[in-house]
Amino acid sequence: AQTVALYSEMMHLLNDMYNSEDSTDNIMAMGLLDRLFYGSEPLDRLSKLLSRWAPGTTTREYLCDLVELCHVSLKVLDANAQNCLPDPMGRI
Repeated sequence: AQTVALYSEMMHLLNDMYNSEDSTDNIMAMGLLDRLFYGSEPLDRLSKLLSRWAPGTTTREYLCDLVELCHVSLKVLDANAQNCLPDPMGRI
């Protein structure tokens, strides 16, 4: 349960870094995103955490942390996908 809470906090931090005005934070966030989700061997453990969850076997706090982790992960991935779309006006 503590691991999922920590993972959730780390994803919140990654989201903050990704949306930061500081270019260094953005570059670091992009590197972490690549390592976590887009690398040849992604480190993302969210799918395993979701597949192993069973009703009545964990605490409510664990479930809340797991839902928060899903939300923040999808939020960061969606923001990255939107930033990777080509500009319809042809601007860079």
